[in-house]
Amino acid sequence: MTAVCTAERGFPEPLVSWRLSNDSKHSAFDLRDGHTKAVQGPGNQLYNASSTIDIHGSQYQSVTCCIYNPTLNVTLNETHIFNIGKQMWSLPVWAVCLIPAATLLLVKL
Repeated sequence: MTAVCTAERGFPEPLVSWRLSNDSKHSAFDLRDGHTKAVQGPGNQLYNASSTIDIHGSQYQSVTCCIYNPTLNVTLNETHIFNIGKQMWSLPVWAVCLIPAATLLLVKL
């Protein structure tokens, strides 16, 4: 399974990380095993970022994409829980201006 996380129209360039969890154990996903690309728009200088990771096996119950804005010191998180099949959001209301859109998509290979 491949997880995809995107952030659009943010500034400065976001830092993307991943967390995988199994029951009550959380583990950070090494970014070297994922692929993140950020592109700055020519007209507005805002960044669009996309990050993907491959999740092997079924030992994980959820995956979380973490998008960090270093200037504001704010992290936007989005979690997908595999065994329930719905998304759970963790976003402070004031962080909406940080990065207007973040999407986590799961694609079966």
